[in-house]
Amino acid sequence: QVIYPNVSFSNIGGNESVLQHLEERCQFLEYPELLPKIKGDLPKSFLIHGPTGCGKTLLANAIAGELAPCIL
Repeated sequence: QVIYPNVSFSNIGGNESVLQHLEERCQFLEYPELLPKIKGDLPKSFLIHGPTGCGKTLLANAIAGELAPCIL
């Protein structure tokens, strides 16, 4: 099933430090030319975990909404 997320980080409230961390990592995926400036490694994945109903799917949709037109 193909999903076209219409969610972004601006739609999510809560732990601002976590959202800022994810936004920064997503910027490196979107603009890899920034990576050599900080001498870091490009993240290859995100591990999102927590109890049922804590917003894992919403966060995954927001990441996809920031980076890609669809989720498979």
